[in-house]
This record gives sequence, structure tokens and C-alpha cells, in this order.
Amino acid sequence: MTEAIGLLDINEEKESAPSGEDSRAHITSAVPRGACSPESPMTQREMERARELFSGLSDSEIHNLYKRVTK
Repeated sequence: MTEAIGLLDINEEKESAPSGEDSRAHITSAVPRGACSPESPMTQREMERARELFSGLSDSEIHNLYKRVTK
């Protein structure tokens, strides 16, 4: 009588994740994601030129406009 140890029977099926499911969804990184620095702020020269172009806007409005344009 011979025995096969550690081999799968031909009729047994290996367990696998369902086809639509990601089998790695439970894995998370041990390294935290780094925070991004904001885009570079306007230089002094850019701010002066923007004040000349948009004389009716405040500095905060100019900064908001700059942020929208440089995204």
C-alpha cells in the first residue's frame, strides 16, 4: 500500500477568490503617504503684475484666481 502525502487529489479544487473580487484588498501599506506641498505661491513680481492687471481685485481674490488657473 503506497500513500501520497502532500498531493492534492485530482477531484479536489484549490480555493480561490471570486472572479470579481480583489484578493489584495485587505493589504495596507506600513509607510504613510506623504503630504503634498501646495503649488508654489506667487512670487512678489507676479503679485505686482497681477495687481496692475486686476486693479479691482483684492490680494486674496488674486491668489484664489491664481490657484484656479494653475491647477
